[in-house]
Amino acid sequence: MANSNDSAGGMGKLSKKTREKVDAALQDKEAALLKNTSIDLKLLRPKVSDKESFDKLINAITIATQQNESIAQLQNRIMGLGEGVFKVAKEILTMIP
Repeated sequence: MANSNDSAGGMGKLSKKTREKVDAALQDKEAALLKNTSIDLKLLRPKVSDKESFDKLINAITIATQQNESIAQLQNRIMGLGEGVFKVAKEILTMIP
Protein backbone atom coordinates (compact mmCIF):
# COMPACT_ATOMS: atom_id res chain seq x y z
CA MET A 1 0.00 0.00 0.00
CA ALA A 2 1.41 3.40 -0.99
CA ASN A 3 2.01 6.04 1.62
CA SER A 4 -0.08 9.19 1.07
CA ASN A 5 3.11 11.26 1.23
CA ASP A 6 4.45 9.33 -1.74
CA SER A 7 1.51 9.98 -4.06
CA ALA A 8 1.88 12.50 -6.87
CA GLY A 9 1.31 15.96 -5.48
CA GLY A 10 1.16 14.58 -1.94
CA MET A 11 2.03 16.37 1.26
CA GLY A 12 5.60 15.05 1.13
CA LYS A 13 6.28 16.84 -2.15
CA LEU A 14 4.52 19.97 -0.99
CA SER A 15 6.46 20.16 2.26
CA LYS A 16 9.76 19.59 0.42
CA LYS A 17 9.02 22.42 -2.02
CA THR A 18 8.01 24.74 0.80
CA ARG A 19 11.14 23.89 2.79
CA GLU A 20 13.33 24.56 -0.26
CA LYS A 21 11.69 27.96 -0.83
CA VAL A 22 12.14 28.97 2.81
CA ASP A 23 15.74 27.76 2.83
CA ALA A 24 16.48 29.79 -0.32
CA ALA A 25 14.91 32.92 1.16
CA LEU A 26 16.85 32.52 4.38
CA GLN A 27 20.08 31.95 2.49
CA ASP A 28 19.66 35.35 0.82
CA LYS A 29 19.19 37.06 4.18
CA GLU A 30 22.05 35.13 5.76
CA ALA A 31 24.45 35.92 2.93
CA ALA A 32 23.48 39.59 3.11
CA LEU A 33 24.10 39.63 6.85
CA LEU A 34 27.50 37.98 6.46
CA LYS A 35 28.56 40.39 3.74
CA ASN A 36 27.25 43.55 5.37
CA THR A 37 27.97 42.93 9.04
CA SER A 38 30.10 45.48 10.85
CA ILE A 39 31.36 42.83 13.29
CA ASP A 40 34.93 41.67 12.83
CA LEU A 41 34.13 38.08 11.87
CA LYS A 42 37.74 37.03 12.49
CA LEU A 43 37.14 37.55 16.21
CA LEU A 44 34.65 34.68 16.06
CA ARG A 45 37.26 32.19 14.77
CA PRO A 46 38.13 30.73 18.21
CA LYS A 47 34.44 29.93 18.77
CA VAL A 48 33.90 28.11 15.46
CA SER A 49 34.06 24.32 15.27
CA ASP A 50 35.74 24.02 11.84
CA LYS A 51 38.64 26.46 11.56
CA GLU A 52 39.60 25.49 8.00
CA SER A 53 36.07 26.04 6.69
CA PHE A 54 35.89 29.29 8.67
CA ASP A 55 39.03 30.56 6.94
CA LYS A 56 37.57 29.67 3.53
CA LEU A 57 34.36 31.49 4.43
CA ILE A 58 36.17 34.65 5.56
CA ASN A 59 38.21 34.59 2.35
CA ALA A 60 35.04 34.25 0.27
CA ILE A 61 33.38 37.15 2.09
CA THR A 62 36.50 39.30 1.73
CA ILE A 63 36.75 38.65 -2.02
CA ALA A 64 33.03 39.24 -2.53
CA THR A 65 33.25 42.52 -0.65
CA GLN A 66 36.38 43.70 -2.50
CA GLN A 67 34.80 42.87 -5.86
CA ASN A 68 31.47 44.37 -4.83
CA GLU A 69 29.73 41.12 -5.69
CA SER A 70 26.01 40.71 -5.28
CA ILE A 71 24.53 38.63 -2.49
CA ALA A 72 23.69 35.94 -5.06
CA GLN A 73 27.31 35.82 -6.17
CA LEU A 74 28.46 35.51 -2.56
CA GLN A 75 25.94 32.73 -2.02
CA ASN A 76 27.25 30.87 -5.05
CA ARG A 77 30.83 31.37 -3.87
CA ILE A 78 29.98 29.97 -0.40
CA MET A 79 27.99 27.04 -1.77
CA GLY A 80 30.84 26.24 -4.17
CA LEU A 81 33.20 25.85 -1.22
CA GLY A 82 31.21 22.92 0.11
CA GLU A 83 28.94 21.84 2.92
CA GLY A 84 31.51 22.50 5.65
CA VAL A 85 31.78 26.18 4.76
CA PHE A 86 27.99 26.49 4.51
CA LYS A 87 27.62 24.94 7.99
CA VAL A 88 30.19 27.33 9.43
CA ALA A 89 28.32 30.27 7.88
CA LYS A 90 25.14 29.13 9.63
CA GLU A 91 27.09 28.64 12.87
CA ILE A 92 28.47 32.20 12.68
CA LEU A 93 25.02 33.63 12.09
CA THR A 94 23.93 32.29 15.47
CA MET A 95 26.83 34.20 17.07
CA ILE A 96 26.09 37.59 15.54
CA PRO A 97 23.91 39.69 17.83
